[in-house]
Amino acid sequence: MTDSYLFPRILPRQKAMELLMTAKRFSAEELSALGMINEVVPAEQVMDCARQIAANLILGAPLALAAIKEVADKSEKMSLAEYYRSMLAGDWPVLEQCLKGEDFREGIEAFAEKREPKWRGR
Repeated sequence: MTDSYLFPRILPRQKAMELLMTAKRFSAEELSALGMINEVVPAEQVMDCARQIAANLILGAPLALAAIKEVADKSEKMSLAEYYRSMLAGDWPVLEQCLKGEDFREGIEAFAEKREPKWRGR
């Protein structure tokens, strides 16, 4: 029954209700268009695709990625007002660390200098 809880939160309501109430089988392409899966690739390309996604993640600043995860996880059930109150109260330690860290300045400098950043995780 977790589908009845989860689908209306991650899908457009009409599609969630169609899926739940008709048990229609959706193709991988349809699920991708709905945002339920990231990529549709032939089976023999799955690992190459996963490695490419990982390679793209590695390019990001480690603290920024951790801050994004922290905010997404902690704010999922918050209203926008609660989210802003929480941010202003400093309830986001990883985000605070990210914004005050060396990598934050490095990102700005690298962008201004039109070069690749050198992340240190600090």
